[in-house]
Amino acid sequence: MTSTREEGQPTLLLKTKLHMPRLSGGFIPRPHLVERLNRNLDRKLTLISAPAGYGKTTLMAAWLASCERPAGWLSLDKNDNDLILFLSYFATAIRSVFPHSCTDTLELLRSPQTPTLDYLAGTLTNEIDDLPGSIMLALDDYHFISEKAIQQLIARLIDYQPASLHLVIATRSDPLLPLPRLRADRQMFELRSEDLRFSAEEAAQFLSYATDGAIDHDTTVTINQHTEGWVAGMQLAALSIQRTRDQAAFLEGFRGDTDEFVLEYLVNEVLMGQPTEVQQFLLKTAILERFCADLCDAVTGQHPDQELTILEELKRANLFLIPLDEKGGWFRYHHLFQQMLLGKLISQKSHAEIADVHLSASRWLGAHGYIEEALHHALEAKNIQTAAELVEDNSQNLLNRLERHTLERWLSMLPEEVIWVRPKLLVAQAWLLYRQWHLKAMDTVLGRTIAALEANEETFTSGEKRFLWGQIHTLRSATFNIIHNDFQGSLEAAEQALQSLPLTERGARSIALAFYALAQQAMGEKNTAVRLLEEAIHDPSHLSPSHIQAFLGLSFHQLIAGELSQMRQTTQNFLVFAAENKNANAIVAANWVSGLLNYEWNDLDAAEHHFSIVMDHRYSSNFAAAFNSMLGLARINQVHGELGNAQVIIDDMRSETLRLNNPDHLPLLDSIQAYQWLLKGDLASALRWARSYNLDELHESFLHFELPSLTRARILVSGGTKSELQVMQQELQENLIAAKGRHFTQRVIQILAHLALVHQGLGSLEAALETLKAAVLLAQPGGFMRSFVDTGSSLVPLFQQLQKRNITPDYLSQILAAFDAVPPTYTLLDSGGKPASFESEILDILTRREEEILRLMGDGLTNQEIANELVISLYTVKRHATNIYHKLSVTNRRGAIRKARQLGMLPS
Repeated sequence: MTSTREEGQPTLLLKTKLHMPRLSGGFIPRPHLVERLNRNLDRKLTLISAPAGYGKTTLMAAWLASCERPAGWLSLDKNDNDLILFLSYFATAIRSVFPHSCTDTLELLRSPQTPTLDYLAGTLTNEIDDLPGSIMLALDDYHFISEKAIQQLIARLIDYQPASLHLVIATRSDPLLPLPRLRADRQMFELRSEDLRFSAEEAAQFLSYATDGAIDHDTTVTINQHTEGWVAGMQLAALSIQRTRDQAAFLEGFRGDTDEFVLEYLVNEVLMGQPTEVQQFLLKTAILERFCADLCDAVTGQHPDQELTILEELKRANLFLIPLDEKGGWFRYHHLFQQMLLGKLISQKSHAEIADVHLSASRWLGAHGYIEEALHHALEAKNIQTAAELVEDNSQNLLNRLERHTLERWLSMLPEEVIWVRPKLLVAQAWLLYRQWHLKAMDTVLGRTIAALEANEETFTSGEKRFLWGQIHTLRSATFNIIHNDFQGSLEAAEQALQSLPLTERGARSIALAFYALAQQAMGEKNTAVRLLEEAIHDPSHLSPSHIQAFLGLSFHQLIAGELSQMRQTTQNFLVFAAENKNANAIVAANWVSGLLNYEWNDLDAAEHHFSIVMDHRYSSNFAAAFNSMLGLARINQVHGELGNAQVIIDDMRSETLRLNNPDHLPLLDSIQAYQWLLKGDLASALRWARSYNLDELHESFLHFELPSLTRARILVSGGTKSELQVMQQELQENLIAAKGRHFTQRVIQILAHLALVHQGLGSLEAALETLKAAVLLAQPGGFMRSFVDTGSSLVPLFQQLQKRNITPDYLSQILAAFDAVPPTYTLLDSGGKPASFESEILDILTRREEEILRLMGDGLTNQEIANELVISLYTVKRHATNIYHKLSVTNRRGAIRKARQLGMLPS
């Protein structure tokens, strides 16, 4: 039992769970059952369902070993009731046959944001479909699986199961799968207990071998009658006979008409017949799901040589010992035998004695790297201290390896009150929240972390304290900047982090460096910020988090500073870097900032392309990139007048935000939804939002694509009262002072544009012109466009007036041309409150891009082929396809093509 990790797959998976059990010397071939199994391989699923002890595992292993098709194996246990862990094992079992398969699935399982079940199932199904050959995959002991999400995953996999996969499930009870439908459709073959019972001939053959021929015909018949062909019962009977050698006495005591009676009687016979040291060995090792000689020594306290002797004796006696690896070093008990041994252990030992056995197992397993099993045994021993220390000692490695789900699962096993007083666990929890971009929750956790650390400083070494404070300061540099707008605090925290963290902590140091540079920029030290970030970018070492964070930090620095031409060079280099390294985090980050740049420059096709690539990899990076890219896609659809498409994206964002339990972003969604209402002419709904908006609800940071304070200004200008506009004027002037104070050029431009709009709404034309002029002069060097156009067409007369005054006439011509390109459905409400033109029929009309995609669908191209043909992302194709289905009132591609042909949109 060793942990393993190949390229792209999770750590901490036990190889023994992926090994097909070896057949024992007493194996009885069952060719009639194997022939029936082979005859039904054309079906999706083979189900072998029977109570414990009927030989399900043995039959399945013998069949797969004799079958020409390659087979993968997965032994399940009660600890596998976690979707991510189960899927990790499932995909790795497939990789045991096809080593380079299921890469995308395994990468998704390590992603910062948990994908939807549909997304995981679809990715896995597609990767199985791409396998270079057929595979049989056996799931043994499936009855341990009770998690609903896993049942749903397997059900969806079966629904769309590629022909290359044949699934085999062995279970004590029927799984929660659509078995009646599978039977009716002849997609499942099943064997049950009546099929698995030994015949008289098989029973005689088995008992003869198991007793070395020391059994007569009458005894064989009696045992077969009492056990009704139950294999485990026969094995126990054979062991009992070997001990007594008095068949008449055995038969006299062998009565009862239930499996429970037979099992209890025979286990007592077998167990009591063993030497005392063997009995103690069996009882104590029964707590182990798998064991080797050294582990047995740890839990029994016996000498290692003695353990080897006992194990050899158990193997020789065929005492329900199942080898788990090819070398024969690791074993487990037959589950039925283990269950009965545990019952005896509980009846003979005190709770404290059993806890000591579990604790001994935990210590040995933890020392040898089997952390998950060690954790379970520590918790069985009710030793929370040991369990917490196991998580603490391994949390940093998990974070460095991006094993977020494993760390989350381990933390969930610990009582919350234990986590709240242990700084190491709190730091681990804070990092998990950062990776998922739950910054407000992270801020709360950091407060608790500092309190816990200060209260328990004497329990840590100076090196441990330095490391913990370095982690805390890194994360606080982010919260000070993004949540609190405290750039001095962010700068100081980042400085302390960089002083405390060792150079080997590249991930944390890169984050601290990025926020250090951004804080420097906000405080007017632009040159220092640029120098630090460029040094990190040109670090000669191979791909590291430092490179990605530095590119990202420099891109945002240049956007904030209004240096869009410099940002263009940075983003181009970033895209090249990401492509060369084929790193998903880099690809997401590079396309995110490239989308922001192209949107500001009004190159909407390029912006949509980059944002869509982010969505293709949306689970590969933190939530901020995906969320803001989706906001960008929604806004682009609004700009094009495709309000139905925009609403679909907004609704999807809301569902995803709620699914990921990230409420911090809901105010941004409410804002873009209010803007959507404004564009549709629903002024009443937009005004309700604007008048109820809480200025303290969201701190707008440099990361945010949507800015509620500016959306609120547009809405109030369109339909608010004079007093509301006056209040808005004051708020914008205060925001302007703050933006100038932090050297946030992009935000200054945006605020000035909206302030000009408010001045105009209040009838102060000259103030509006002077304010807009200041914005234009500030924006002209960078070529800002959307910061003006998104403010609304009410600014057009002001721009025309400035043009007459010869204020940057060429630049103003470009801005006015951008306004001219805005479709009628995008025209905002004017200051008199008249609704914008909006034709509901637009929802029933396909856009040019949708027509192209529908035509290529009709030509038989796959989504990926369409993406390649049109040079757009796969996400964009899928999104347009969904819109097509909605507009044509169909649910799938086939229905869309049929409907389009009926309507004459495609040739018959």
